[in-house]
Amino acid sequence: MSALSSTAVLPLVTTASIADHSDLVGYSRPDLAARFDDIYARWLAQREKDRLELAACDQAEREGGAFALSDNADRWAALNDEIADVVELIASAPVTSLVDLALQARACALNNALEWTDSDEAANAGASAYRRLVDNIMGLVGGQPLPGVAVVPFERQEIQAA
Repeated sequence: MSALSSTAVLPLVTTASIADHSDLVGYSRPDLAARFDDIYARWLAQREKDRLELAACDQAEREGGAFALSDNADRWAALNDEIADVVELIASAPVTSLVDLALQARACALNNALEWTDSDEAANAGASAYRRLVDNIMGLVGGQPLPGVAVVPFERQEIQAA
């Protein structure tokens, strides 16, 4: 399983259930925005399949039964390869508006989803700075970096003036 496929059980906060930013107009590359929305929906669906399968496995174990988890490694590998390709295209595209910047921020967030979904990753200083940057960009456009995904709480620390 890839880092992008982590479904760790953590205390989570649910984000808004916005599926995409199709309501934001002005993408300089609407084709890339559409590709991102498509792959993001498939990523969410795969995470949900994994969550449901893990829940069914846990239930079977509690009831004394057996449950074999499917091998999603190939599915995740193919999806992660496609995500990497789309992220590279989006990151390489020129930014001509806030919606272009928001698309790049969401692509970067998807490529580094554990910084939003894993408490250990989110506590890392580098991840914290990265997450703060992406969250701030998304705040400018009124969106979420990973819409529809439960994220770990993020403690913003105020910087003290010297």
